[in-house]
Amino acid sequence: MANHLVSPEVGSTMFLVSSVGIGYAIRKIKSDPKQLERADIGLFAVTSALVFAAQMVNYSLPMTGSSGHIVGGVLLALLFGRAPSTLAMSVILTLQSLIFADGGLFALGANIFNMAIIPCLIVVPLMQKLIGQSRVMLPIIATLVSIQLGAFSVVVETQASQITTLPFYDFLLRMQPIHLAISLIEAVVTVGLLALIQKIRGKRQAVYMLSGLAFSVGAFVSLLASRLPDGLEWASEKTSSGISLTSQDNFLQAVEKFQTSLAFLPDYSLATIHANEMLGTMLSGILGCALTLFAIACLSLLLVQKPTLLSKT
Repeated sequence: MANHLVSPEVGSTMFLVSSVGIGYAIRKIKSDPKQLERADIGLFAVTSALVFAAQMVNYSLPMTGSSGHIVGGVLLALLFGRAPSTLAMSVILTLQSLIFADGGLFALGANIFNMAIIPCLIVVPLMQKLIGQSRVMLPIIATLVSIQLGAFSVVVETQASQITTLPFYDFLLRMQPIHLAISLIEAVVTVGLLALIQKIRGKRQAVYMLSGLAFSVGAFVSLLASRLPDGLEWASEKTSSGISLTSQDNFLQAVEKFQTSLAFLPDYSLATIHANEMLGTMLSGILGCALTLFAIACLSLLLVQKPTLLSKT
């Protein structure tokens, strides 16, 4: 979600809700470090980097004029548990917003709720209780449900904000079907990646293999990304019918300017070198993967380390 879709009231509320979810995840990891064994931290970090890279690659949806991208929350939750995956997705979305201006800074709380809290803390644990640990049905159904709920949440947050005045039912009837198509593709990708990662997990070369895959996707596969509007942009454009999608709120405009000043690779490109879009995309993919890997590894080590005698005193 961009800044212009979220009012100050809704944005603040969603920041608070997501902060509670992140705080819960951090407490769960600290209270039970076995959720994230030290041996798994490297794998956790490179898989998170792979999710970042995969989110850069928009794929075209035939006959729609739209595109989609992988979310990755269900993949991380099924591999590493609900608390670590929530933390990882929150880090990814924060880096995207601050460095690449991908997703509004004031909408960050809403984006974390829609793409991290819903799949990682709500849907996957619920589906595990209802379905069990099926290697195929669980990731498929969890992916379908989480993306549909995330899309519905976007509609509700936009309607509650009353910034764009998009008609609720028209917007809903465009958001849900397009995100169903997106979720079907992600479900297939999730099953495939789960099988691959579970097969190599525990092997010495696993971290290197996934690192190579993450950086390759970020630096090279991202160059093939579709330029078509993603599901949310497509649904907004189709629903707007002349309605302005630019916020006139002074506070939101100030947030937009502040975010623009922070993002030194806006829209995954070099702002100072307009002529070389390919270079900007490759640099963004490499830097984004590296920052995600570094941030997740450092946070994980910080959370799972045992307190020393000195720290206790």
